[in-house]
Amino acid sequence: MSRPHRDIDLFVWAADAPRFVELLARHGYEDAGGPPPEMQRNLVKGGEELHMTLLERNDLGVVTAGGRWADTPWPDGMLDGPVGELGGVSCRVISLEAQLWAKVEVPKDLGHAQREHDPQDIELLRRALDG
Repeated sequence: MSRPHRDIDLFVWAADAPRFVELLARHGYEDAGGPPPEMQRNLVKGGEELHMTLLERNDLGVVTAGGRWADTPWPDGMLDGPVGELGGVSCRVISLEAQLWAKVEVPKDLGHAQREHDPQDIELLRRALDG
């Protein structure tokens, strides 16, 4: 991990999201609101935030299931990253290229300034891609 994080970001196939949210609710997670629920689900438990971006495949490739990003494909190979483990749970980590795209391009498209930690994260991702 490059720095302390306040949340966990996940990507979940939109078709699987209702079952996943139901399972997490049984374990004490509550809906925290946020973006349109067809695009992202935000859950919280004991101050721990879990953000789930919902994905689907269409003719454009892998896209966010709803909202403003539904017609913007994620980078090719997004789902080709390594398998990682967090707290004994294994899952695929999105590719470095997709992580860099999300840090650089998404804020531009939203018209947002970079967050305080973004330049350091971008530099780490670029070094990892070069190395």
